[in-house]
Amino acid sequence: MEVLKQLGCRLLHLNLWRDGDSVRLLSVLDKTALAPEELRARLSAKRGVLKTFVSPEQAPGLLVLTLAFPAVVKFVKGTERVLVMPQVVMEGLVRVLRVQLGVTAAAPLWYIGRASAKSFIRRGVARGLFDVCGRDVCSFLRVHSPYMQALGWGIMEVVECDTESKRVVLRVRESFECSVLRGADRLQSSFVRGLLAEAFTALFGEDMDVVETKCVAKGGPYCEFVATPRSRPSA
Repeated sequence: MEVLKQLGCRLLHLNLWRDGDSVRLLSVLDKTALAPEELRARLSAKRGVLKTFVSPEQAPGLLVLTLAFPAVVKFVKGTERVLVMPQVVMEGLVRVLRVQLGVTAAAPLWYIGRASAKSFIRRGVARGLFDVCGRDVCSFLRVHSPYMQALGWGIMEVVECDTESKRVVLRVRESFECSVLRGADRLQSSFVRGLLAEAFTALFGEDMDVVETKCVAKGGPYCEFVATPRSRPSA
């Protein structure tokens, strides 16, 4: 901080994290009298600084941070690339499917959700996804609920998790799928429902059904999902 002050930089934002034996620092600075390359050279000359990158503003008042490309999530074994999709893009995708296909849009969205979960779990096994919780469903949900929230998919709450009866009840607030469809006259989750069905099928080792019982699109405070083995009722 003292170095930045000496260089006449006003700190607006700071991220600090450890990467192996080194520490990475990402800062957003107010415009200074120094040119970007001169600022980089000054910082690089400081003791203990291994490498510096400077991303100048693309236009007056506009700064796009490209240094973190590609964005990744770190697992126990390796990393996985993640994409940041504006909600308006998802809204357009879901609405187009709903308008063009009507209620039948639920089927492709459900299958896409299942396929997505299958790919995620397959890659997750290789990345040590289950190393921290084994295949215990309740531990898996406890560990990965914050992960879902961090990605912007929604805030997941585990209401019930019974590994003996294989019944799970989840509530998802601000679901990225259903929050863009508020005002609908029916339950709207298909992608998330398919994703959860595939995930629970893999975790429990038998075919699982997931039924949505409440939905924010229909005016509910959250989307609620009940997972049960396919041969048993979900209610």
